[in-house]
Amino acid sequence: MQYVPLPWHCWFPRDKTFAQFLTLLRKNPGKKVFVHCRLGDDRTGMMIAIYRMAKEGWSAEKAEKEMEKFGFTFAHRRVICPGLLSYEHKFPQRFKSSPEFRHLR
Repeated sequence: MQYVPLPWHCWFPRDKTFAQFLTLLRKNPGKKVFVHCRLGDDRTGMMIAIYRMAKEGWSAEKAEKEMEKFGFTFAHRRVICPGLLSYEHKFPQRFKSSPEFRHLR
């Protein structure tokens, strides 16, 4: 297993971090990837949600429901990581327009 740190704070999601994550996955097709953060439900969930939307064509709503299924709660959305929910809903458009994702489209 190779450790690849992608540090970021859930209050301030950035396109650059998610582009790095998607690039890592693209460069390792068919490999198993273990994604985890300190709690395992906020930043981890967001990374997987971004993958689902960017590569599998999921809507933000569908990705959000999966996050909730694995522990992303009202407290995360409104208290702990309020920036994630708005970023998630804006992500499909950001993926289409942000220069950070240009090489991934």
